[in-house]
Amino acid sequence: MKSFADPENNTPLFLAWLVTLTVASFYMYEYFLRVLPSVMISYFVGTFGATIDQISQIETSYYWTYVPLQIFVGTILDIYGVRRPLFIALSSCIIGNTLFSFNHGLEWLILGRALIGFGSAFGFVAVLKTANLWLPKKHFPIAIGIATAMGSFGAIMGKAATAKMITSFGVTPSMDIITTVGIALTAITFMLVYDRETKFKTRPKNKKVKSFFKTLSTVLSNSQIWIIGFVGMLLYLPTQILGLWDISFLTSAYKIPPSQAAMIATSIYWGWIIGSPLVGYISEYIQNKINIIIFGSIGAAISLYLLIYHPVHNVNTLSVLLFLLGLFSSVEILVFDLAANICRRSQTGTAVAITNMLIMLGGYLQYLIAYVLKSSQSDIGSYSVQAFQSAFSILPLGVITALLLSLFIKQPDKRGKIDD
Repeated sequence: MKSFADPENNTPLFLAWLVTLTVASFYMYEYFLRVLPSVMISYFVGTFGATIDQISQIETSYYWTYVPLQIFVGTILDIYGVRRPLFIALSSCIIGNTLFSFNHGLEWLILGRALIGFGSAFGFVAVLKTANLWLPKKHFPIAIGIATAMGSFGAIMGKAATAKMITSFGVTPSMDIITTVGIALTAITFMLVYDRETKFKTRPKNKKVKSFFKTLSTVLSNSQIWIIGFVGMLLYLPTQILGLWDISFLTSAYKIPPSQAAMIATSIYWGWIIGSPLVGYISEYIQNKINIIIFGSIGAAISLYLLIYHPVHNVNTLSVLLFLLGLFSSVEILVFDLAANICRRSQTGTAVAITNMLIMLGGYLQYLIAYVLKSSQSDIGSYSVQAFQSAFSILPLGVITALLLSLFIKQPDKRGKIDD
């Protein structure tokens, strides 16, 4: 079947955006799947008698596959393109979500989450690779912002919509609906997503393996990638940690009903939805991306301090603080633009994937959060404000560290490249 977005032709800009946004739709879907455990904690406890350690294991099993695969996924996309890996990724997410709906034991939940993590590993990197190949370079930051906003919207739907579906239909029917959406997205992807020819794709197959390791080695040996990646990790960490514990935090510490807590918890993602495209737009006019990151880090640190250490019982104030946290944290998207600018265009997938791997390493800190909460109070579901303050203390410290590390990032020149 020949696509009307045939990369062999001189593709109009709106069709280039259509291809990019179709790939971004998968990122939105995988983000939807990523946040599901936060609205299912009571289900895990009620159905399986899950402990806090087991809940953390369910959550982090996503990262068991997601994080290690980031070492390779960018280079895979650089060499083989986006289309075929994306079908594999979608299939893995669909199968994983199907297993996640089984109620035969925690091991099925863990296996399902691991498969979802495997497929999700391709999501954001595939968007950035597609945007880099299909869109003019000046549109790259705004494409990152729009994709991030779509992912955040997926998170909102994952929390709010899934909570309502589970209440109305139960867990298994809700998971079946979500799986059906994934199948429909696969069909749309088949019709719209095609690859442009790149240097790697036109090479003989016997040279692709050599190219794979050469590209990987080149990117990993760049110290700027590591600095940029850790800045991104520390800026994204509050959203990542709160993504699992926000509803429990609001219900336990502030005695807010679960349905209302789920709505308040989405505020942080609304902040990302507004902030990500805004940051991308601003970065087109303010060339010094480091200053934007510093400004956002300061705002995020203040928001976290007020949210964690000055507890309030006004739901509107809580919503505003979470929104501001997401808004300021959204400067994190600029680390991908910085990473893309320190390598050749053919290595973009690898550079942003390694950066994404470093960012997602923060997911393993869920074990630390669970340990601190368990040490502070043993009864799951009734943690005090003090328990959460102890567990979340790493978040503002991390954002401040990100601010300091950002001072060591080299500023791109007027051509958008970082000087060696």
